[in-house]
Amino acid sequence: MRKILLFIISFTLVLSLLGCKSASTVNIPDLKGIEYGDVLKWSFDYDINLIVSSEYNDDVLPNTVFYQDIEPGTKVPVESELIIKYSRGYSLDEIIVIPDFTNFTKEDILEWLEETDISKYQFLDSFDLSTEAGTYLGYEIIQSKDKDEYQRKDEFTFFFSKGFLYIEDVVEDTLAIKGVNLGGWFVLEGWMTPDLFNGVNGSDETVFMEQKENAEEVIENHWDTFIVEEDFIWLKEHGVEYVRLPIPWWLFGEGVYSSSLLYIERAMVWAEEHDIKVLLDLHTAPGCQNGFDNGGIAGVLEWEEPENVLKTVEILGDIAEHFSSYDSLWGIEVLNEPGWSVNMEILQEFYIDAYEIIRFHNTSIYIGFHDGFRNYDDTWKRFFENNDFRKVFFDIHLYQTFGDGWGDYDILDHVAFVHREQKNTIANYIGIVPVVIGEWSLGLQGNVYENLSQDSIIDVKMAFANSQFNEYNKTFGWFFWNYKIDSGSYLEWDFRRLVEAKLIPDMY
Repeated sequence: MRKILLFIISFTLVLSLLGCKSASTVNIPDLKGIEYGDVLKWSFDYDINLIVSSEYNDDVLPNTVFYQDIEPGTKVPVESELIIKYSRGYSLDEIIVIPDFTNFTKEDILEWLEETDISKYQFLDSFDLSTEAGTYLGYEIIQSKDKDEYQRKDEFTFFFSKGFLYIEDVVEDTLAIKGVNLGGWFVLEGWMTPDLFNGVNGSDETVFMEQKENAEEVIENHWDTFIVEEDFIWLKEHGVEYVRLPIPWWLFGEGVYSSSLLYIERAMVWAEEHDIKVLLDLHTAPGCQNGFDNGGIAGVLEWEEPENVLKTVEILGDIAEHFSSYDSLWGIEVLNEPGWSVNMEILQEFYIDAYEIIRFHNTSIYIGFHDGFRNYDDTWKRFFENNDFRKVFFDIHLYQTFGDGWGDYDILDHVAFVHREQKNTIANYIGIVPVVIGEWSLGLQGNVYENLSQDSIIDVKMAFANSQFNEYNKTFGWFFWNYKIDSGSYLEWDFRRLVEAKLIPDMY
């Protein structure tokens, strides 16, 4: 009410300022309670030189005058000096009495904040087992300094219930292969190693090799340091016995690309020494199979050309021949994520040729085929039923973050989608071909976390993680993307940091 009255008084006084000037003198009005901007305009109109300062003041509205050194009604010559002070706002040091907010609604608290002139505040939602959504839960105050009283300048956070979120226990006693991807090591992706791409206008390995200063030296240092033997030791100690190792089609060296062969061989030796099995994943192909940066060259999709398909088959033969002597070799995935626009007939014919050339060199390892982002296509069932394959698996990548369709999903929707849609996708191939979830993560779009407390953000990650664990543990196996991200962000994609933060369990 005080603010309303002051506003009315201020408006009335502004009107009284008119008609106060004669030829050589000015009749000084009462400026107290008038907004500083109006007083400034008046001083220009009436040729008065203002000397201005400001202070915090609890008795007048912010930005209004509360002091003048010349009494109202005084006549002064034009161009006289007039000292005024206006309020910078209500004193931030004012002691605040905190009411009992029990049974307050968000609107009630907003009204109190406005009346008390508190500007530093936020509302956060928190999942709660015992209260309905929208119920007040409590508050926290971050004080500007250690003291017993609360002041206007403190930061206020109010918590309201988001409702109930069930975090299921992970059923760990399963026979599923439990693994991680060692992505970003031998196939570069800018988002995974951002510092490496400083000075590079792009995010794929082709543009890196073309633009990076001393590219060969830099990438060899990356191969030598991004993942080291200690990482294999850590994986083994935490129950991870399988890794999916993305490798490029140019691993033997080709054109602008350096050969990573010696480093890949070292990785195979480390895996042997620490009893870890390796799925070699051909992550790129000549001409690029998907147009993504993870295909080696973004914006290009020319793999379907016959010479590129043939060359890919030949490279797979070389890979099978070269690495079959390693006891750590568990399998070969013939091509990562061929694009959804790739002709299905060309893709499936390639898979048959790739299978045959790998089997020529190795009869015992597993061979994996990616779904080409079309696991819903019944031609895959016929493909596996009509071919006499041995020890093969169908690789499906299950992410719930890419595309616009997830924008309206909250965490309850995401968990339900895992247990309904993802479960049905997997079940569609039961009895036909073993399914491996070759890539998955905790990545969700940001809307899922909007206005959540830190505790509830953790709850969201754990609820999403555990629902996926429980469905994917029913498959032939899974590989989390990724073991590590060389960045302080992207926690939801960094297996090691998630384990160390106890957001996902050890695999033992």
